[in-house]
Formats: sequence, structure tokens, C-alpha cells
Amino acid sequence: MQCLFVLLVPEHATDLHLQVLSELAQMFSSRQMREQMLGVDARDDLYKLLCEWTPHA
Repeated sequence: MQCLFVLLVPEHATDLHLQVLSELAQMFSSRQMREQMLGVDARDDLYKLLCEWTPHA
């Protein structure tokens, strides 16, 4: 399954979007995570995988 993430940020947003971008960068830097994401067959499985992922401290 191929994935595309889009982050829309209001002009006067807080720095929360930077935290989200940081976490996405961590997620995509993991070869294991990328392979798992590409290996799922259903959106529900991808959603579960994303929800169970935890960023590095």
C-alpha cells in the first residue's frame, strides 16, 4: 500500500505542526516502519499500525 501524508496548516498556527512533522520524519526514517506500512493490505491495518507507533523520546 502506498501512502501520502498531507499536512495543512493555518497561517497563524502554533508550533504543533512542527511536532507532527518531526514525528512523521522519525516514522519514515525507520526502515522497519516503512516496510510495515508498504506491506499492509487494508486501510484499517495501516491506521492501526500508525496509531500503535510511538516516537522516540
